[in-house]
Amino acid sequence: MLYNMRYNEAVNEDEQELIANATLAKWKERQQAAGSEKLKLFNMESCGQDVVFETKILNRVINTMIVMPWIGTLKSVDNPSKGMRVSDGFVVLINERYALTAANVFRPDVQWRSITLKHTLFSIDEKSCKFGPCSPLSFSAEIKYVTIHPQYNGTLNVHNIALIELVEPANVTEGLISPICMPLTEEFRNSTPLELLVPSSFFNQHSTQLEPLDLLNCQERFAQLSANVTLNSRSRCAVALDTDAAEPAALYAGTPLQTLLRVGSKKRYFLSGINSFMHLVNYLNPNSPYLFTDTNAYLDWILENMQLNGSVPTETSSNVKRVDPPPTQNISRRRLFNFKTCGAYTKGSSANATYETEPWHGFVHNWDPVFNSTSFIQCSVVLVSEWYTIGVASCLNPDIKLWVQFGGYGSRLWGDCWDRNGTRICRPKTYQIAVERIIVHPQYNIIGYKNDIALVQLATPADISQPNVQPICLPILEEVRSYAVSSLAMVTMGLEDFTLLTSKINGTQFVPSTECQRRWDGMALNIQIEQTKQCILVVRDPRNECYPALPGFPLHTTQQLLGEQRHFLRGLFSLRPELCSSYYPAIYTDVDVYLDWILDNMDERLGISRLPYNLKQHLIFSEK
Repeated sequence: MLYNMRYNEAVNEDEQELIANATLAKWKERQQAAGSEKLKLFNMESCGQDVVFETKILNRVINTMIVMPWIGTLKSVDNPSKGMRVSDGFVVLINERYALTAANVFRPDVQWRSITLKHTLFSIDEKSCKFGPCSPLSFSAEIKYVTIHPQYNGTLNVHNIALIELVEPANVTEGLISPICMPLTEEFRNSTPLELLVPSSFFNQHSTQLEPLDLLNCQERFAQLSANVTLNSRSRCAVALDTDAAEPAALYAGTPLQTLLRVGSKKRYFLSGINSFMHLVNYLNPNSPYLFTDTNAYLDWILENMQLNGSVPTETSSNVKRVDPPPTQNISRRRLFNFKTCGAYTKGSSANATYETEPWHGFVHNWDPVFNSTSFIQCSVVLVSEWYTIGVASCLNPDIKLWVQFGGYGSRLWGDCWDRNGTRICRPKTYQIAVERIIVHPQYNIIGYKNDIALVQLATPADISQPNVQPICLPILEEVRSYAVSSLAMVTMGLEDFTLLTSKINGTQFVPSTECQRRWDGMALNIQIEQTKQCILVVRDPRNECYPALPGFPLHTTQQLLGEQRHFLRGLFSLRPELCSSYYPAIYTDVDVYLDWILDNMDERLGISRLPYNLKQHLIFSEK
């Protein structure tokens, strides 16, 4: 075992070369053997080589770094509306599609995860890009599936290892992205290492050399430090080779323990362990051991969970053609809505129509004391009657004063006109109404975006006498409860400022809830999709970039009612995938699921007297 190997022992150069060549020959032989197909996932010709990276400004080298191109960072997003990504730990690329890390980096209550490669290249390198062409500073890779060891126990710190599959292969032809080598033959595992080291948390080129420590002595040292650490046969311990070093190693969660071996004519780094602790820095006691999960003990498990052609194939198109929600129960509250006029809107084709928003859009503002005015908070609601809008609870705070702006996205008290290419363009007038109260669903939970819906009562009724302020229809009538998937449309921001875009949903964009749940489960998240959510792949612009969407943007159908085409609210934009994903769908709160809750919480005393007609004269209700 590597624990008992000798370090830095003088070996005859010719003998060392013979051993290295024989080891490489054994690997190639094993790779071609029957039953060893998965070994072809690993390329011993290119793995495990560090890279010298030069930072240049005006063709002058101002900084040189030694980069270990297999190290990436696991990035997590707790609150997508804020867009902040937190670094939870290191990952180690072992081939173009798979990486390893510690299981304890996958903390709960996260809404998105991804991997950033080339993550060391920041600060001065970012500045150098302003002086000429340069390589992108980092590369973000989507995670397709996280396999945490089934016997992992965080309390006991056992089987602390996880395998990550990427959605798309990493570009290993990029000089700063390359996998580490894996010791998949006994010859590699028994080779005499030239070095045993760990990279620092922040700069990969600043590495600390270690020497192995047997488990018995390691356990004794932890006991002397009163550390409640229990070792097992799959643990590895090491201590700093230079105990007088000015800076101890700062080990990030998932930091790799690396062994430098000679393979053929090259020196290559092999993975032999993963840091078991969370963010360890031995400042207080440099003699304290470093504890690693012995990755050699998990090689069979790793190979078993790697696939030659990727994981379970995904559905590329939806077989769902029609959706049939159950009927609503609260018949009496239907009279709160004017089904004669709701949801009637067709966007024009003129230049002015470019800046039109669908008339049921409301944009949420709060008070900004700095400017002594209201400020848009990147949250949207949908007008469903004169007195009520509906939005997602995740962006509506019932404890602060809010206003809803109607009539358009950009604030225009008196409208706004200008000339564009010889055409007079005018934006409509907008106005704001204070929010009286926000009724959040009683089972709402930001963790997993469960029951992400809220009913917003306005302080005064919206002025729906204007064509740019009209409620959408709620699909509570029996004849419009069911709908064809082909009638769905989603709303996003447009390419130009203050524009909104309505896009029809095609068959490949609508993702069935079971498939959507399976995809989002792949990131080891706690998001419940089935039964209460709808999933739609995002729309891309002509540059193949994602059109952005705001929380609360509607998903609606166009259906016939009373002889006219009307729009019916079906979903509210709740959670978006990061990285303009083509694999992960956007998640919408399914409004049909919550119609009875919405109706039950509307005050039927509001606005009934204002109805211009007797609803029963226009519609026939059956008793339920």
